Amino acid sequence: MFTRTIMDFWNRNFLSYWRKLWPNCLAAATLLWQPNVERDLAGYKVYIGEKPKQYNTVVNVGKRTRYSLDSLPRDKTYYLAVTAYDASGNESAHSQEVVLPAAAGGDTTLPSNEKTLERTYNFPNPFRAGNGATTVRYYLADPGRVSINVYDVKGDLIKTVLDQVQRSAGENLGEVWDGTDLNGVQVSPGLYYVEVKTQNQRSVVKVVVMP
Repeated sequence: MFTRTIMDFWNRNFLSYWRKLWPNCLAAATLLWQPNVERDLAGYKVYIGEKPKQYNTVVNVGKRTRYSLDSLPRDKTYYLAVTAYDASGNESAHSQEVVLPAAAGGDTTLPSNEKTLERTYNFPNPFRAGNGATTVRYYLADPGRVSINVYDVKGDLIKTVLDQVQRSAGENLGEVWDGTDLNGVQVSPGLYYVEVKTQNQRSVVKVVVMP
Protein backbone atom coordinates (compact mmCIF):
# COMPACT_ATOMS: atom_id res chain seq x y z
CA MET A 1 0.00 0.00 0.00
CA PHE A 2 1.33 3.42 -0.94
CA THR A 3 1.04 5.33 2.32
CA ARG A 4 2.99 8.55 1.83
CA THR A 5 2.37 11.21 -0.78
CA ILE A 6 5.03 12.46 -3.12
CA MET A 7 4.78 15.86 -1.41
CA ASP A 8 6.46 14.39 1.67
CA PHE A 9 9.72 13.50 -0.04
CA TRP A 10 9.42 16.53 -2.32
CA ASN A 11 9.76 18.79 0.69
CA ARG A 12 12.65 16.76 2.11
CA ASN A 13 14.68 16.78 -1.06
CA PHE A 14 14.48 18.93 -4.15
CA LEU A 15 12.86 19.46 -7.48
CA SER A 16 14.51 21.53 -10.17
CA TYR A 17 14.25 22.36 -13.81
CA TRP A 18 16.24 24.07 -16.45
CA ARG A 19 15.21 25.51 -19.78
CA LYS A 20 17.40 25.61 -22.91
CA LEU A 21 16.64 28.14 -25.60
CA TRP A 22 17.03 27.05 -29.21
CA PRO A 23 17.62 29.30 -32.25
CA ASN A 24 14.32 28.17 -33.81
CA CYS A 25 12.38 29.73 -30.92
CA LEU A 26 11.59 26.39 -29.30
CA ALA A 27 12.64 25.39 -25.83
CA ALA A 28 13.30 22.25 -23.84
CA ALA A 29 12.98 21.56 -20.13
CA THR A 30 13.94 18.71 -17.82
CA LEU A 31 12.10 17.95 -14.58
CA LEU A 32 14.07 16.18 -11.83
CA TRP A 33 13.09 14.71 -8.46
CA GLN A 34 14.52 12.44 -5.78
CA PRO A 35 13.20 8.84 -5.67
CA ASN A 36 10.59 7.78 -3.13
CA VAL A 37 11.61 5.29 -0.43
CA GLU A 38 8.48 3.10 -0.31
CA ARG A 39 9.18 -0.54 -1.24
CA ASP A 40 5.86 -0.89 -3.06
CA LEU A 41 6.52 2.07 -5.33
CA ALA A 42 5.58 1.18 -8.92
CA GLY A 43 6.28 4.45 -10.69
CA TYR A 44 5.55 8.12 -11.25
CA LYS A 45 3.23 10.17 -13.43
CA VAL A 46 4.01 13.64 -14.75
CA TYR A 47 1.07 16.03 -15.18
CA ILE A 48 1.39 18.91 -17.66
CA GLY A 49 -0.94 21.83 -18.33
CA GLU A 50 -1.06 25.42 -19.51
CA LYS A 51 -3.11 26.64 -16.54
CA PRO A 52 -2.45 26.27 -12.79
CA LYS A 53 -3.81 22.97 -11.40
CA GLN A 54 -5.39 22.11 -14.77
CA TYR A 55 -3.48 19.30 -16.47
CA ASN A 56 -4.45 18.07 -19.91
CA THR A 57 -1.51 15.70 -20.39
CA VAL A 58 -0.46 12.80 -18.16
CA VAL A 59 2.73 10.83 -18.81
CA ASN A 60 3.57 7.59 -17.03
CA VAL A 61 7.37 7.61 -16.68
CA GLY A 62 7.71 4.36 -14.72
CA LYS A 63 10.37 4.50 -12.03
CA ARG A 64 12.42 7.17 -13.75
CA THR A 65 13.01 10.28 -11.65
CA ARG A 66 13.35 12.72 -14.54
CA TYR A 67 11.27 13.74 -17.51
CA SER A 68 12.33 15.85 -20.50
CA LEU A 69 10.04 18.00 -22.61
CA ASP A 70 11.21 19.03 -26.07
CA SER A 71 10.07 21.56 -28.67
CA LEU A 72 8.12 23.75 -26.27
CA PRO A 73 6.87 27.05 -27.74
CA ARG A 74 8.81 29.80 -25.99
CA ASP A 75 5.78 32.06 -25.62
CA LYS A 76 3.78 29.69 -23.40
CA THR A 77 3.91 29.00 -19.68
CA TYR A 78 3.64 25.38 -18.50
CA TYR A 79 2.56 23.97 -15.14
CA LEU A 80 3.85 20.57 -14.03
CA ALA A 81 3.30 18.24 -11.11
CA VAL A 82 4.24 14.66 -10.26
CA THR A 83 2.45 11.83 -8.48
CA ALA A 84 3.67 8.45 -7.30
CA TYR A 85 1.70 5.20 -7.50
CA ASP A 86 2.06 1.68 -6.13
CA ALA A 87 1.55 -1.79 -7.62
CA SER A 88 -2.12 -1.79 -6.59
CA GLY A 89 -2.80 1.40 -8.51
CA ASN A 90 -3.02 3.70 -5.48
CA GLU A 91 -1.85 7.16 -6.49
CA SER A 92 -0.55 9.98 -4.31
CA ALA A 93 -1.73 13.56 -4.35
CA HIS A 94 -0.08 15.94 -6.77
CA SER A 95 3.28 17.32 -5.78
CA GLN A 96 4.00 21.00 -5.42
CA GLU A 97 3.38 22.58 -8.81
CA VAL A 98 6.38 23.70 -10.84
CA VAL A 99 6.02 26.59 -13.28
CA LEU A 100 8.05 26.81 -16.48
CA PRO A 101 7.59 30.47 -17.43
CA ALA A 102 7.43 31.67 -21.00
CA ALA A 103 10.93 32.41 -22.24
CA ALA A 104 11.96 35.81 -23.50
CA GLY A 105 11.54 36.31 -27.21
CA GLY A 106 13.53 38.46 -29.57
CA ASP A 107 16.62 38.13 -31.68
CA THR A 108 19.69 36.88 -29.84
CA THR A 109 22.11 37.79 -32.63
CA LEU A 110 24.88 40.17 -31.59
CA PRO A 111 25.05 43.57 -33.32
CA SER A 112 27.56 43.68 -36.17
CA ASN A 113 29.97 45.87 -34.19
CA GLU A 114 29.83 43.67 -31.09
CA LYS A 115 32.17 40.73 -30.63
CA THR A 116 31.93 37.81 -28.23
CA LEU A 117 33.78 38.35 -24.96
CA GLU A 118 36.09 35.36 -24.71
CA ARG A 119 36.94 33.15 -21.75
CA THR A 120 33.81 33.94 -19.77
CA TYR A 121 32.53 31.33 -17.31
CA ASN A 122 31.20 30.98 -13.80
CA PHE A 123 31.93 28.58 -10.95
CA PRO A 124 30.36 26.81 -9.16
CA ASN A 125 27.47 26.06 -11.46
CA PRO A 126 24.93 25.10 -10.30
CA PHE A 127 25.00 26.58 -6.82
CA ARG A 128 22.54 26.44 -3.96
CA ALA A 129 20.30 29.32 -3.01
CA GLY A 130 20.69 30.81 0.45
CA ASN A 131 24.10 29.45 1.38
CA GLY A 132 26.21 29.77 -1.76
CA ALA A 133 27.41 32.06 -4.51
CA THR A 134 28.92 31.83 -7.96
CA THR A 135 31.91 33.75 -9.33
CA VAL A 136 31.68 35.10 -12.87
CA ARG A 137 35.14 35.27 -14.46
CA TYR A 138 36.04 36.95 -17.72
CA TYR A 139 38.97 38.11 -19.82
CA LEU A 140 39.36 41.84 -20.41
CA ALA A 141 41.88 42.75 -23.09
CA ASP A 142 41.97 46.46 -22.24
CA PRO A 143 40.79 48.56 -19.29
CA GLY A 144 37.27 49.93 -19.72
CA ARG A 145 33.69 49.90 -18.46
CA VAL A 146 32.28 46.46 -17.65
CA SER A 147 28.70 45.59 -16.75
CA ILE A 148 27.53 42.25 -15.37
CA ASN A 149 23.77 41.75 -15.27
CA VAL A 150 21.65 38.76 -14.27
CA TYR A 151 18.39 38.03 -16.13
CA ASP A 152 15.67 35.43 -15.65
CA VAL A 153 14.24 33.26 -18.46
CA LYS A 154 11.66 35.96 -19.25
CA GLY A 155 14.42 38.47 -19.93
CA ASP A 156 13.70 40.56 -16.82
CA LEU A 157 16.67 42.14 -15.06
CA ILE A 158 17.26 40.40 -11.73
CA LYS A 159 20.41 42.14 -10.54
CA THR A 160 23.29 44.31 -11.68
CA VAL A 161 26.39 42.69 -10.21
CA LEU A 162 28.86 45.20 -11.68
CA ASP A 163 28.72 48.44 -13.66
CA GLN A 164 31.95 50.37 -13.47
CA VAL A 165 35.25 51.11 -15.18
CA GLN A 166 37.81 48.36 -14.70
CA ARG A 167 41.27 49.90 -14.75
CA SER A 168 43.04 46.54 -14.84
CA ALA A 169 42.95 43.92 -17.58
CA GLY A 170 43.59 40.19 -17.77
CA GLU A 171 41.76 36.88 -17.58
CA ASN A 172 41.50 36.51 -13.82
CA LEU A 173 38.93 39.23 -13.30
CA GLY A 174 35.82 38.07 -11.49
CA GLU A 175 32.71 39.20 -9.64
CA VAL A 176 30.51 37.27 -7.20
CA TRP A 177 26.74 36.88 -7.50
CA ASP A 178 25.23 35.66 -4.24
CA GLY A 179 21.89 34.64 -5.73
CA THR A 180 19.94 37.71 -4.62
CA ASP A 181 17.89 40.17 -6.66
CA LEU A 182 17.91 43.98 -6.84
CA ASN A 183 16.22 44.13 -3.42
CA GLY A 184 18.60 41.70 -1.77
CA VAL A 185 16.00 38.92 -1.73
CA GLN A 186 17.08 35.37 -2.54
CA VAL A 187 15.96 34.38 -6.04
CA SER A 188 13.86 31.30 -6.75
CA PRO A 189 15.56 28.11 -7.95
CA GLY A 190 15.84 27.88 -11.72
CA LEU A 191 17.81 29.00 -14.74
CA TYR A 192 19.32 32.47 -15.05
CA TYR A 193 21.46 34.24 -17.62
CA VAL A 194 24.51 36.31 -16.68
CA GLU A 195 25.53 38.87 -19.30
CA VAL A 196 29.07 40.29 -19.20
CA LYS A 197 29.38 43.32 -21.45
CA THR A 198 32.11 45.80 -22.36
CA GLN A 199 32.04 48.68 -24.83
CA ASN A 200 32.16 46.39 -27.87
CA GLN A 201 32.14 42.84 -26.50
CA ARG A 202 29.47 40.68 -24.91
CA SER A 203 29.11 37.18 -23.51
CA VAL A 204 26.25 35.33 -21.80
CA VAL A 205 26.59 32.32 -19.50
CA LYS A 206 23.84 30.16 -18.02
CA VAL A 207 23.60 29.76 -14.25
CA VAL A 208 21.41 27.25 -12.42
CA VAL A 209 20.29 28.09 -8.89
CA MET A 210 19.40 25.00 -6.87
CA PRO A 211 16.97 24.84 -3.90
